[in-house]
Amino acid sequence: MPVKMGMTLLLSLFFDDYGFPNLWAWVIYFILFGITVACFWIFSSGRKKEEEVLFKYTSLSAIFLYLCLFGLVYSLNPYGYIPVSGTDIQKDNIRRCTLGKTITLENIEDIMFDCKKHDLEMGLKSITK
Repeated sequence: MPVKMGMTLLLSLFFDDYGFPNLWAWVIYFILFGITVACFWIFSSGRKKEEEVLFKYTSLSAIFLYLCLFGLVYSLNPYGYIPVSGTDIQKDNIRRCTLGKTITLENIEDIMFDCKKHDLEMGLKSITK
């Protein structure tokens, strides 16, 4: 159960309704990464040698953890997890976009891209009418 909740959180934060990476989530992720590292480096300056080493070690640990999370999420193929752990809109879009189509993990990204493009075109047409 905790793994499913973790995947649901990752899919809702870092991927949009069609399973593509969410740009703003990644921007915020890297801003928080930079702030975290900067804080540890700033607070470490002007302290005793032992405290400085501790702060720098903590900063390097934060860098390592951020990179591990980035690697995990970036290497993740969300389409394998969306049917089980995705948000409701992600699940609905997968069902709707793949209806009647032969899908594999290799071609699903193209199918979802075409579906997103079609939905955006339909949205623009409804606005202009």
